[in-house]
Amino acid sequence: TMYRYHTPSGDKACDGMAMALRAGLALRDMEMVQFHPTGLLAGRDTRMTGTVLEEGLRGAGGYLLNGEGNRFMFDYHEHGERATRDIVSRSIYREMRDGRTTPNGGVYIEMKHLGPQKVAKQFKGMVDRCADCGFDLAGDRVEVVPTAHYMMGGIVFNEDTSTELHGLFVAGEDSGGVHGANRLGGNGVANSTVFGGIAGEQMAAFVAQESLRDPDNDALEHAAAQCLRPFNASGGSLNDLRLKLQDLMWDKVGILRDEKNLTQAIADLDSSQPPTPERHSVTVADAISNGRPTLVAFVTPSFCQTQYCGPVMAEVIVPVMLIVPLTVPPPSDRVMVAARATPVSSLIVPAQWPETLNA
Repeated sequence: TMYRYHTPSGDKACDGMAMALRAGLALRDMEMVQFHPTGLLAGRDTRMTGTVLEEGLRGAGGYLLNGEGNRFMFDYHEHGERATRDIVSRSIYREMRDGRTTPNGGVYIEMKHLGPQKVAKQFKGMVDRCADCGFDLAGDRVEVVPTAHYMMGGIVFNEDTSTELHGLFVAGEDSGGVHGANRLGGNGVANSTVFGGIAGEQMAAFVAQESLRDPDNDALEHAAAQCLRPFNASGGSLNDLRLKLQDLMWDKVGILRDEKNLTQAIADLDSSQPPTPERHSVTVADAISNGRPTLVAFVTPSFCQTQYCGPVMAEVIVPVMLIVPLTVPPPSDRVMVAARATPVSSLIVPAQWPETLNA
């Protein structure tokens, strides 16, 4: 999720790798990021942008067209649209870099020459996904863009999933080195299944030889303090900082890289400033009484990942929590629910309010 266009939901933030790094373990191959060639391009303001339109579309005979309506993949590779992910992603990016783009800055995928009814039947999920955003994949062109999809890098581990940290075993997407520099489609699940099974066997054997230990109270207190630290910090516009970082990574550390841009990216990161704290002196009760357009989001980050909320809101949430005291009256119908209008990410609601919190 560090790139402008990406497939994972907002909660996928490499937390496992970060924990390992803080524990002193080495990471490997962190520069090896895979971009899926065809992420849906529906505009910057929707999280549907970046979600995958599967490779089977190109495999079945779908065309990739630049903004001028020209099929371009055979200019880059003899396999055309059926070339591997890295080749197709680089080719699309070159078309974008040279200015031959669609209105939203990507390219088109076109399937209608295969027959709209056939496409709708064979790729129902993809057709429905596009239809949700107002696009007709079966009968028209749809804008797409390469989208950050998978990181080959991760924690250095042994074939038996053990690590340099006694008692820590690693399997799945947090592990590094399994896929080389470019993962093949489907091997992400195989990785988790195969090495997950190995890890289970190894951990069972490990605990059978170990004895119980006294807890490390200092480590527990430190961990608790780290978890509670955000509640004692001043709120700021993390969303603005996140967007700047995503643009920086896409423009200078993305699909095509060179020494000049990588060096400039490091300098830009070093000069980045933390978000400026925002001061909010108006309470919810005040906002209700004076009719000010203060918007409160009655949602939690976990709810934003559900099918009811969808992926759209998952990335507009920033970690600032508003705790409403029990003395605050229930919100009236003048309090609206929105995703982008406030830095409030979640609201702890008094027990007497549930009947007001409709869908």
